[in-house]
Amino acid sequence: GTLEFMGRVDHQVKLRGFRIELDEIQCALNDCHGVRESLAVLQELSPGHPRLVAYLVGEGVRTEAVRDQLKQRLPEHMLPSAMTVLAAFPLTPNGKIDRAALLALSARDRSSGQRGDDLPDDPLERLLARVWCEVLNLDRIESQDHFFELGGDSLLASQMMARARRLLGVKASVNVLFEAPVLSKLAKRLQSEGARVDHARAMPWWRAERPARLPLSGAQKGLWFLDRLQGASEAYHISHALRLRGRLHVEALQAALQAVVDRHESLRTGFIEDEDGQPLQRISSTVSVAIRTQALYDEGAQGGDASLQARLSECLQDLVAQPMRLDGDSLLRVHLVRIAEDDHALLIVMHHIVSDGWSVAVLMRELERFYAAGLRGETLVVERLPVQFADYVLWQQEQEHRDAAAADLSYWRVRLGGVEELRLPVDRERPSRPH
Repeated sequence: GTLEFMGRVDHQVKLRGFRIELDEIQCALNDCHGVRESLAVLQELSPGHPRLVAYLVGEGVRTEAVRDQLKQRLPEHMLPSAMTVLAAFPLTPNGKIDRAALLALSARDRSSGQRGDDLPDDPLERLLARVWCEVLNLDRIESQDHFFELGGDSLLASQMMARARRLLGVKASVNVLFEAPVLSKLAKRLQSEGARVDHARAMPWWRAERPARLPLSGAQKGLWFLDRLQGASEAYHISHALRLRGRLHVEALQAALQAVVDRHESLRTGFIEDEDGQPLQRISSTVSVAIRTQALYDEGAQGGDASLQARLSECLQDLVAQPMRLDGDSLLRVHLVRIAEDDHALLIVMHHIVSDGWSVAVLMRELERFYAAGLRGETLVVERLPVQFADYVLWQQEQEHRDAAAADLSYWRVRLGGVEELRLPVDRERPSRPH
């Protein structure tokens, strides 16, 4: 008695670990008030951040109402993060929907309905709007804009709040953005929590003096502890796979990868224990990263059989599952699986202790730039990074010490609040021997 929506195999997508049937979303959209036609697609509106986008055709369609109706039928991971209402779909000469034309729509049009001139005039709102523009890759933000309806997701929310904490000197968690996703409401919420530009607490954008013993960040300490408690686990491997069709210049790819590794200290970092068993970072000045290659088929085999995708997936999963030792192995591995002469799969695997979802987008963007320059026979000149992750760790440690000292002082002020102050002269020399 249960009807399962199967749809078309070529319309299934995978987003944040969920397999999603786009036709099921479109059926739910078509049942919403005023919607005549709809199209749900997976688009990468900003590098490294794919998301569900819906295009609607109809009269009197309010995206807020459509979103409310969808929440009654679809789980959270199937809700489009951005909707655009069109008069009609652009068509190709043979009458099909022109998806390239839809992709060319400006990010400003991927908003929540009719736009006005409600630009933020409050200084705090203006600062937050600037951060939103940077994170969401938009040109303009209005006071009543909704972060998630403009295409924001949980990862972008973490980026946004990280920048807000640095600029405003406030300790607000990412949950604040989920509770107050409208710009004006978020500004009021942060203002009530004492948001202000605090240059003393803002992370310095310059290289810190490196001590002989370089500590771990709070998150790294947790991953180190779990590694020692449970042993190496693929649960903390971050992987990103690309299908590369066409002629591949392996030498240019190798040079691009090496350039990225040379640029980022995190990709050259290992972890050791001192004599007391405390973990320390060890950053190597140079690390040679080799691309590990293997063939999915023999040279004479044909790669067009129906089991290709299943065999490729199994191969990539086996590669991702290979354990990493924090104190021995390289925490970055790159595999190139040859499927055919002009068909390859590139797999990048990193341990979470040196990377995260945010960092993957940076790595892929820079790898693409260095590779493109190598194909042109050029040497890409990029500005040296003024700050590395180790500098952030030292800044974080300084803030923890400062907070602890402030907490100690506050405690004693409360405990000694009723004690009469004892004033002693401080303008006299101390005796060599106490009496």
